[in-house]
Amino acid sequence: MDWNTIFTAVITSILSSSLITAGIIYLVKKSLDRMIDLRYEKILEETKLQMQEVSRRKSALYDQQAKIFQECISHIHRLRRIAHSIQGLSSQEIRGAKRKEFDKILTEFRQNHKEFEEFISENRVLLKIKYAETQHDLRSVLTSIEGYRMLIGQTQNQEESDQMIDSLKASLFRLDEQYFRLLEDAQTFLGTSDD
Repeated sequence: MDWNTIFTAVITSILSSSLITAGIIYLVKKSLDRMIDLRYEKILEETKLQMQEVSRRKSALYDQQAKIFQECISHIHRLRRIAHSIQGLSSQEIRGAKRKEFDKILTEFRQNHKEFEEFISENRVLLKIKYAETQHDLRSVLTSIEGYRMLIGQTQNQEESDQMIDSLKASLFRLDEQYFRLLEDAQTFLGTSDD
């Protein structure tokens, strides 16, 4: 045997082994890549589904909150309108010819206030705390109006009547401030704000 044949056999053997090893490495790498891709595709698909579900829930929650905010603002606006119609009556008118009108307005305010309280109670979880605070401001307005009505009937003193009117106006002023803050918050939430 000559050196040339041995050298050729060794080189052929090394090249064959290298090619076989490279082929095996290539196949193993391709299979591992495919296995990893399949695994990550599954994780990616699960993540996409989870993100879609989160997005769907957020969208549904947004829709619910938007509807609730709109209804809440509507309730408060109605109550403000009713309360302001009481503010326009003088103590003499309430004692006299407009007593029935005042009582009718007061009954309407009570009824709307009760509906608003029920609405707040039913939707408290989805509302911001500010809306629940408005419920307390409205209760204060109702108390002022009822106190005003009761005392008007008992007093003839104009000074006391004026103090009651001032108290009522202060309650209405707080209610107006709260209403406009809530309206701005709702508009910002809905994206209809001018800001």
